[in-house]
This record gives sequence, C-alpha cells and structure tokens, in this order.
Amino acid sequence: MYYKVLLLIDSSLLGGVETHIIELNKLLKKNQITSTVLFIQDHNNEPFYALLDDANISYTFSDGSYTTTARLVNQIDINTVLHTHGYKASIYGKLICKLHGKRCVSTYHAGEAGKGKVWLYNQFDTLMSYFSINFAVSSLIKNKIYKAQLLENFIEFKSSNVQKMNGGILNIGYVGRLSYEKAPDKFTQLSEMFKNNLGVQFHLFGEGPMKDKLNLSYLTYHGLQPQDKIWKTIDVLLICSLEEGLPMVLIEAIANNVLVVSTPVGEVPNIIENNITGYLLKNHTVQEMYRVLNLISKQSSVEINKIKNAALISAKPRFCGDLQFNLLQQAYKTSLPRTLPSL
Repeated sequence: MYYKVLLLIDSSLLGGVETHIIELNKLLKKNQITSTVLFIQDHNNEPFYALLDDANISYTFSDGSYTTTARLVNQIDINTVLHTHGYKASIYGKLICKLHGKRCVSTYHAGEAGKGKVWLYNQFDTLMSYFSINFAVSSLIKNKIYKAQLLENFIEFKSSNVQKMNGGILNIGYVGRLSYEKAPDKFTQLSEMFKNNLGVQFHLFGEGPMKDKLNLSYLTYHGLQPQDKIWKTIDVLLICSLEEGLPMVLIEAIANNVLVVSTPVGEVPNIIENNITGYLLKNHTVQEMYRVLNLISKQSSVEINKIKNAALISAKPRFCGDLQFNLLQQAYKTSLPRTLPSL
C-alpha cells in the first residue's frame, strides 16, 4: 500500500515536539514513506527551520487562519494521511477532516495542562479526540485521551563518537525550553549552590520566556546549539521539570552517553531505574537535586560508566523506532480509504 504523510503543526519554539517531528520524518523516510510538514503559521522559528533544512525535510506555511489551512489540507491526495501535533494543529486537523469525511491521526505530547487560553485549547482538543486516531507519548497523557495508544518518543540511535573535553570537571547541563513547567530557575539556583565547588560546572542550553528572569551569573549560558555541541559539553543531564510527558531530551542524552538525573515526572519513572540506569529524584526540591548531584560528583568514572551503559542497553530497543513504526503504520492504513494505488 502506497501512501504519504502530511504533518500539521504549529511551532514557535524549538523543543521536544520539534525534535519528535524531525525523528518521525527520519523514521518514515527509513521505511520509504514520503512526509512533509505544514505549519499553520510562520512564527519565524528559524532554529527549527534550519534543522528541517539540514535534514532535507520539505515544509510550507499556512497564514494562521482555519480557512487557508483547510484549503491547503484539502488539496492533498487521497493517498495522504494527515497527522497532527500540538493542540492548535490538532483542533484544526480534526475539524477539517470531520467536515470533509476524512480521518486524521493525532499525537498528544503535552504533559502540562497549561493556563488561561492554553488550558482552554487543551480541554477542547481533548474533547475532540473522539474524532481522530490518537497516540500519546506517555501513559499519563494516554489515560486522558479517547482510545489513545501509547507511542513513546524515539530517536535514531548511532554509535556515540562524542569526545568529552572536560579536563576532569563534572559538567552538568540543562537542555530545553526556558519555561515555568521545565523549572530552569531550580537549575540556576543549583549553580549558585555549587559556586565554590571548582570540580563542578553548569551549562544552560535553550531559549524561552523565562530567560530574562534567570540568574545566569554562576553558569555558562549557551542558548540554542547543535546537538553535537550539547552532548560534547555535558556529562550529566539534569531534568528539573514539574510536568512532562516523555522528555525527548532524556532519550537523546542516553544515546549520547550522558548520565541522566530527573524529577519523577511523566513517563520518566518507567525509564530511569534509580542508581541502575540513572538517578530518579525523590522530589522536586533544590535540596534533593543538590544531594544527588553532590553524590555523583564524588563517584568514580567506573561507577558512572556502569550506569550509563545500563541505560543504553535498556533504552535502545525500546526507543529506536521499530516498535513505534509498527503502531504508526497500522494507524495510517486505518485512516486511509480502503482502496489505494499500489507502487
């Protein structure tokens, strides 16, 4: 059965959803399926567009309106599946397909409920999940969505050639959006608490609305950087989040031989086994983060490498994309008309 996939998204920042889109395109291409991206609106998200260009992923833009988006979606061939990501794209996609007798596929990524308008959009999108074939990236999200299947995040695992240049220093990193639910303020507080420990350095990677509110005096702020620069720089990834689904950055860290320390949010406790495949914090306090990081700073490289290797062995078969493609393939075929052209 020959078909193509149109990914409908609304993206203004570079984060887990955007990384998921790139990895999804790679997975589809690996399985000889053509995919393109349609943005509901051009938010001048240049870092993401650059990554799409680098990966040779084609994309185009609507003007933000439902009418134009519907016109563009309705121009697609009968053998093209519509797959939405994010609440606004999900709402638009479901309305378009419902009004034109089609079925769309939707993936739910957000572990956080949001506030104000975002909360309303998320509630409306959840109610509209009756009109689509649904995936969720974590069990917690899955339980809120109508007949959703668990589709865990995935990446292309490659042999890690990252050469650390730490000079005996333990480099701890925050990687992600600088927004409330990710708690970057806890990371900056930790950097101040370790300011007199010359064997530990902190690195902040990312952009977001909280940037101007953070005290960056005791760390190195890198902004947005290529993946290889991030993983070459840090030895430990600290996930401080208050809410999550399945953090894509967690899988990326494991694949790049970086030790993970995380709050017990979303799907993380089902991935990180404390002191076996990483460190799972008991709570979200800065004091608990300090306790665990201080412990790691005193561990030998042999102990740390044992944990990193165990994490890789556990994660690779689960998050390499093979299981996920089988689920996607089934959903895509279900959403298409019964008779399609063959290659």
